[in-house]
Amino acid sequence: MSKVTFYTSDTVFDLKGLPKHLVIIGGGPISCELGQSFRRLGSKVTIISTKKRLLTKNDPDASKLILQTFNQQGIETVFCDKIVKVEQKSDQIEAITKEGKKISGFHLLVAIGKKPSLSRLNLEAADVTLNEGFIEVNKYLRTRNKRIYAAGECIASYQFTHVAGFLGYIAVRNALLPFSSSAKLSLIAWTTFTSPEIAFAGVEDLFEGLNAKKYSEVNFNLEKVDRATTDSDTTGFVKIYLSKKQRIVGALVVSPRAGEIIHELILAIKNKENISKIANLMHIYPTYSMLVQQAAIKKTEESLLEGFVGKIIRFVTKLNLFF
Repeated sequence: MSKVTFYTSDTVFDLKGLPKHLVIIGGGPISCELGQSFRRLGSKVTIISTKKRLLTKNDPDASKLILQTFNQQGIETVFCDKIVKVEQKSDQIEAITKEGKKISGFHLLVAIGKKPSLSRLNLEAADVTLNEGFIEVNKYLRTRNKRIYAAGECIASYQFTHVAGFLGYIAVRNALLPFSSSAKLSLIAWTTFTSPEIAFAGVEDLFEGLNAKKYSEVNFNLEKVDRATTDSDTTGFVKIYLSKKQRIVGALVVSPRAGEIIHELILAIKNKENISKIANLMHIYPTYSMLVQQAAIKKTEESLLEGFVGKIIRFVTKLNLFF
């Protein structure tokens, strides 16, 4: 790679013209967002991922839908075990996979994650320790040096701007005011700004809970939402994850404006609300937010028809047939 000209998410905006063929290494959010953007501008785009699917931190159904969308838009996606070689060949760059596949393009974007560059700060002199390249902090974001706090991408946390801002607020508050607040994130949320957008929010143990059958889910397709039909943009769905008491513990929204839609679900997760609260909340018609309410209504109705209450409702319904 040292002999190859490549761009990152920081330097790709320095390009003086539109790439004829952009090769992207990595299958995460940055790769998908920039890959789709350049394809819409007119570039040929090839994404190379060493994972089994795109956006591995998201629900597999969201990954599948985005891959289908990319295929329809002419974005080539190559999955491989490993990239064994990247070399400059005249005016093109060639990447070779372990399987022997060769992918050539005129520009290369590398988006495989980032780590902080802290070596020049001489942190050891200030008694600030590192762990795998990140600054070590306690739950109050304080380093081993009690006078120094750290937050953002220099610590081992989620690498999102909104998370960095949230933790930065806590770090400043703990450094200047008494009664420190814990920086432990009880829930996390993010959005991948592809089209459609993919927005996620959930409690910390959500995926472990789903695997252990501790949580259930309710699904609802965007094509049943009138606003989406009106806009002729029906690609998407919502998944709401529930505890055994029907409290909302997580959500996935794949839709236009998903990053805005997810916020009422973030509030519901934080307040441990029952899904019936969403069903009974007035939503403006016709909006994309109806996607969430319609999913909640679907689950609430299903719950009403289950068990003893459901038997009574069905019995009364049958009685009405005779009058």
